[in-house]
Amino acid sequence: MNNLRPIFKSCIILLLLSVGFFCMPSVAQETKPQTEIRVGIYQNPPKVWINEEGVPKGIFVDLLAEMARNENWELTYVPASWNECLLNLETGVIDLLPDVAFTAGRSSQIDFSEQAVIESWSQGYARKGVDIQRLPDIAHKRVAVVEGSIQQKTFNQLMRGFNIPYSEVPTHSFQQAFSMVHNDSTDIALANYSFGETYREAFQLEKTNLIFNPASLHFGVKKGTHQHLIQAIDTYLYDWKNTPRSLYYQTLNQYLKNALFAPARVNYQLITLLFIGIGLIALMAILMSRKQVRSNTRKLRQSNIKLREGENKFKQYIDNAPYGIFVVNERGEYLEANSKACQITGYNDSEIIGQSISNLTAPEHQSAGFDHFTRVVQEGQAIGNFAFITKNGEKRYWTVRAVKLSQTRFLGFVNDITEEKQAAVRINRLVSIVEHSLNEIYLFDTIYHRFIDANTAALNNTGYSLDELKQMTPLHLKLNLSEDEFTRIINPLLLGEKGETSFETRHFRKDGSWYDAVVQLQLITDDQEQLFAAIVLDITERKEAETELRNLKNHLEMQVAEKTKELNARIAELEHFYDVTIERELRMEELRNEIKVLKEKLKASKS
Repeated sequence: MNNLRPIFKSCIILLLLSVGFFCMPSVAQETKPQTEIRVGIYQNPPKVWINEEGVPKGIFVDLLAEMARNENWELTYVPASWNECLLNLETGVIDLLPDVAFTAGRSSQIDFSEQAVIESWSQGYARKGVDIQRLPDIAHKRVAVVEGSIQQKTFNQLMRGFNIPYSEVPTHSFQQAFSMVHNDSTDIALANYSFGETYREAFQLEKTNLIFNPASLHFGVKKGTHQHLIQAIDTYLYDWKNTPRSLYYQTLNQYLKNALFAPARVNYQLITLLFIGIGLIALMAILMSRKQVRSNTRKLRQSNIKLREGENKFKQYIDNAPYGIFVVNERGEYLEANSKACQITGYNDSEIIGQSISNLTAPEHQSAGFDHFTRVVQEGQAIGNFAFITKNGEKRYWTVRAVKLSQTRFLGFVNDITEEKQAAVRINRLVSIVEHSLNEIYLFDTIYHRFIDANTAALNNTGYSLDELKQMTPLHLKLNLSEDEFTRIINPLLLGEKGETSFETRHFRKDGSWYDAVVQLQLITDDQEQLFAAIVLDITERKEAETELRNLKNHLEMQVAEKTKELNARIAELEHFYDVTIERELRMEELRNEIKVLKEKLKASKS
C-alpha cells in the first residue's frame, strides 16, 4: 500500500487543480460608467437573430449580454438585412456588428476581434431526393443565397473559376433561402453549417456534398473606431475560452447541441491533464478490489469500444473537413495530413509524411515560417499567412492556424487564400489607379443618390472632404440641374435601356465657384449592391478655347465681309470706268467716220 501513496497524492493534486480551473472567475467585475452601444443584428440563427417576440437571441447575443452586464454597456440592437448591417457599420449607424466572417477584403473596412467566436464553413442544402454530389451537378440549377453574404461572394468566385453556369436567387435571410428550397422555388440553398444543421430538418432539407469557404466568425467595428470595444471583447473571449465550463462553452452547448462546430480555440493541455487525472483515479480503483477490477474491465472494454467509435467518427470529421489539417512533431516534420491537405499541396499522405514544414514553404517565407512555428511551441498558438510550393511547383498562399497539443505534437489548420490574395492585389491596383486618376470619379447609391466614395481629384477640385460629400447628392454639385432632369438622365440606366450615358453640366465648388464639366455615368453591380459610377471631366479650358475660337471666327467673318464690300465697290468703280471708256471710244469712232464722210463730200465738190 505504501507504493500507492504517491498515486493517491498525484490524483488528489490533479483533482484539486481541476476544481480550481472549474471555479475560476471568468472576468473581474467593476463598476464602470454606462456606455450606449448600437449593435447590428440580422436573421442568422443560431448565431444571431430576433425571435417572434422581438427579443434578440443567439450565441453572439448571449456572450455580448454578459460582457455588457460586466462593463455596464447599454446595448441597443438595430435590426436590418445583412447588406444593410454592413452599410450601417460603414456609415456609423451602428457601433458593433456580430457574426462577421473574416476576409481580406473586409479587413480594409472593418477591424475584427482578434479572438474568433467560432469556426464554421458553408454548405449546400437541397430537398430530399435531389442528388447533388459534386459541383457540375449544380449547372443550370437555381441557387438561393443571402444577398451580400460571404456565401454569395465565394460561391460566385468558385463557380466562375470552374465555368459552371447557375441561376442565383438573392434572399434576405437563410430562413428565406431554406423556405424557397422547401417550396420548390429554388433547387439548393447555401448557408453556414451551424444554421444548416440547426434548421435543415425543420425545412425537410438534406445537406449535400457541397462544402466550401471555411471561415472564422468575429465581432467587428468600423476601421479605426471603437478599439476599446474590440479590446474588451477579446479579453472576455480569451478568458472564457481558457476556462472550462465557462459561459462560452455553455452557450455553444446550448445553441449547437445538434450541430458540428469548432470553438475558435481549445485548451488541449487542460483536457489532457483532466484525462490523466481521471485515468489515475480509475487505476487506483482497479488496484483496490478484484471485483472492482472485473467490473472496471468490462466498463473499460465498453469505454474503449465507444472511444474507438468516437475516434472513427472524429477521423471522418477530420477527413471531410474543409480545412487542410496537419499534425507535426517538435522538429516540424509532418506526421499526419487529411484529404484536404493532400489536395491543396498536390502530395498524397505518404509523400507528405516525413517532410518538414520548410520543404513546402516558399524560400522568401522560410524565416517567417520558422518564427510562426516557434511561437506555436512557446505560446501554444499562432496564426499567419505564408507562401507555399505545391508538388507541381506552383506557388500558393495559405493562412495557417496552429495550436500546441503537447510538447511533441502540434496541429495546423491550413486554408488556401491564393485566389483571395490575387483578388485583393488586383483590387488594390485598380483602387490605386482610380485614386490617382486626373479625372474626377464619384460613386453614389441608386436609392437615395448619396455619394459613397470619391477619388482625390474629385475632392481637390470641389473643395469638399469625403465626409462632407457623403452627406450630399449629385444635385448639390449640379445646381443648374433639376431633380426631374436628373431622374430622366438616370432612369434609362436603372431600367437597363442604356449601358451608359453622358451629359454636360456645371459643377459648383464649395467656395461657390463653378466649372464646366462632362459627366460620363454608368450603373455598376458588385457582390454587395448596385452603384452609379460617374467620371467627371473638367472642360473649362475646352469651353474657353471654344469661346475664343468662336470670337475669332466672328472677327474673321466681319473682316471678310468688310473686305468683300470694299472689293465689290472697287469692282463697281472699275466697271463704271470701263463703261465710260468704251462709250467714249465709240463716240470717237463715230466722229472719225463723220469727218471721213465730210472729207469725201468736200473732195467731191471741188472736183
